[in-house]
Amino acid sequence: MDLFINRIIVTTLCYCMLSLLATTSAQAQEWIYTVRSGDNPWSISRDYLQGMDYWPQLQRYNGITRPTQIPPGTQLRIPIEWLKKPVKPITARVLDVRGAVEVSSGKTGQRIPLEVNNTLQAGDTIHTGPASNVRVKFHDDSELLLQADSTLALETLNVYATSGLVDAQLHLRRGRLETQTTTRKDPAIRYEIRTPSAIAAVRGTEFRVGADDATQVALAEVTDGEVSFSSAGQTTVLPEKFGAVAKAGGGKPLKVELLPPPEIADFPTTLEELEFSWPAVDRAQKYRVQLMAYQRKRFKLLVVNQGRLIHSEQVGGGEQVLALIYEEIVQTPQFQGPQLPNDNYLLRIRGIDEQGLEGLNGEHQFTLFASSSVASAK
Repeated sequence: MDLFINRIIVTTLCYCMLSLLATTSAQAQEWIYTVRSGDNPWSISRDYLQGMDYWPQLQRYNGITRPTQIPPGTQLRIPIEWLKKPVKPITARVLDVRGAVEVSSGKTGQRIPLEVNNTLQAGDTIHTGPASNVRVKFHDDSELLLQADSTLALETLNVYATSGLVDAQLHLRRGRLETQTTTRKDPAIRYEIRTPSAIAAVRGTEFRVGADDATQVALAEVTDGEVSFSSAGQTTVLPEKFGAVAKAGGGKPLKVELLPPPEIADFPTTLEELEFSWPAVDRAQKYRVQLMAYQRKRFKLLVVNQGRLIHSEQVGGGEQVLALIYEEIVQTPQFQGPQLPNDNYLLRIRGIDEQGLEGLNGEHQFTLFASSSVASAK
């Protein structure tokens, strides 16, 4: 009798283990699609699946009861074999590196310095140190700037074989990033950034995301396009010029209008030193100042009129990369910058409100010419 019972127990355990393995395998073969405004089972089947006749299966598989009113941010499970063609893994390319930036390999676990033109793949994790940043370019020409003291994991990097559309899922564990995704007419592209307390899902837009791993607070700021910002199963759709803060267990993120850009259009176009002041922005507690310049291009500076710069022109060629040269947060609307090479620069200033949301950029292009001799940039 005991032997019979033991056999039953062993058989039951084996069955449970096989069921668990089958479930894990099934989950591994699913593609998770994040719903955007206007999506429904028919449009998703038309755009991604092997035929329109898949819509009833998609609806049943995900328990959809109101197919014309699926909330944006809802994640739908789609078996890989239903797709028009399987997705293929792709890589991202490093465009620019400033300061101490490292990558932890998803394959080897080794952590090494990151360099320009290195390739990144799913499973890799990027780490930026103080006063450091890195710019990364994806398969569809979307770009991401990971700022100082940040950690970003590349969880998924795939592309559809037929359409070339990218499926990128990133995990911002801490820090801040700015991104510009490529605008596509086809809504299939999925670009999703997850933080410990919220998810930002987008298509064709410019936005910023921040994550504080200590306080479990996340934020999103949209400067162009639209972002679905989800926390604890509740989604807020953020249009252009709006942002939101999400707190762990804090409910639905509330939409907040971003601060207007500082008034800096009247700044001089030629400067001998980096000193600026501007009118205070209402409700701004502090300001982020960024100095950017195009790299891998040479600049010829023409000097006339007793050593005063009258005109500058670009020479040379190659790929243009807008690099973040210097960044600082200041408490008052004035800034005195570091010593930089004579070059053409783009100045960006934005206010930061009491919640930590950063406003719209004030932008100004200028040439720095700090000496009486002809200078050439890097």
